Amino acid sequence: MIEVQSDVHEADLANVPLEKDPCFIEEYEGAAQIFGSGTTFIDEFNSDTHQSECIDNHYYPFVSKFEWELASFLLLSDLSMASIMKFLSLHLVSPTTKTCGNHS
Repeated sequence: MIEVQSDVHEADLANVPLEKDPCFIEEYEGAAQIFGSGTTFIDEFNSDTHQSECIDNHYYPFVSKFEWELASFLLLSDLSMASIMKFLSLHLVSPTTKTCGNHS
């Protein structure tokens, strides 16, 4: 390791005129103030009321990976909202969709 020694001390710099000062510092009033601490993203993430659900189901709020993949596909598709609603109403995709009468 190389040690660098300087003959310049802080006391010596205090007496150097500003134009000859090797380190020019321009101060702005209020620029370096701390306005207290706030919550970070990870604080918000950890304080989520549904955090316990994520322990058992990594795809929460979706029921399964299948539902998450389907939602991701629909979100990234160029389908209109009307087309998405029509697709989601299919019994194949939403088996819990209630139909009129006793049709199955």
